[in-house]
Amino acid sequence: RPLANQKRKRKPGGQPGHEKNERPRLDPTEVREVFPESCKNCGKELSGFDPEPRLHQWMELPDIQPIVIEYQLHRLTCPKCGKETKAEPPVEHQRAFGPKVYAHVAHAIALFRFSKRKLSQLLLEWIKLPVCAGTICKMQVIVAKAIRPGINEIHDSIQNSANPLNVDETGFRSKGHRAFVWFAGNEYASRFHIDKQRNRQAFKKLVGSFDGPITSDRYSVYNHWDPGKRQFCWAH
Repeated sequence: RPLANQKRKRKPGGQPGHEKNERPRLDPTEVREVFPESCKNCGKELSGFDPEPRLHQWMELPDIQPIVIEYQLHRLTCPKCGKETKAEPPVEHQRAFGPKVYAHVAHAIALFRFSKRKLSQLLLEWIKLPVCAGTICKMQVIVAKAIRPGINEIHDSIQNSANPLNVDETGFRSKGHRAFVWFAGNEYASRFHIDKQRNRQAFKKLVGSFDGPITSDRYSVYNHWDPGKRQFCWAH
């Protein structure tokens, strides 16, 4: 009971000794010098310059307008053979949206868990960019293919790691079905693998040929690992 009473007496907000969290100073887009005109005590007119003025930053979002390049693709008829030839946009602009749009869409969905409809609404209201939910789904597929080489590189670095790995797994729902997210990582890289199973075969898919030291909980799927190379998580 004494511990429970202590918790109730704890005041809200930052506790004594906690690390101070300050807003970082940004590079200003504009600097305005502000001088006091008169003494606040006696009213006498003031002049001079303060070599170390107090800094106050005011921030605002700019009006965001998308860059829109319209290609008017002409179709011309050959005076010799009579065949029509259509002009095509440059290869890098053949899709409707540029790489920054794809990157921000993927980031918003993967990291911030936006739904397709909410993200579509946000893009229209904030950036004036009309992107329907169906197009966002197609963007996800394109981005997933584009980053596949990088993902493979991370997977290889995990499987060939000379450093110990932390491993774990937890329940997950994928497309309405029960699945499991497996994790393996160290200070250099992290790998996540979604699998329908929570067994040794799924763990093998995660770490591949890696046979170095691991830190894990006491789940039985890790019991086949060399005891001399297995550290139990202290929280378990």
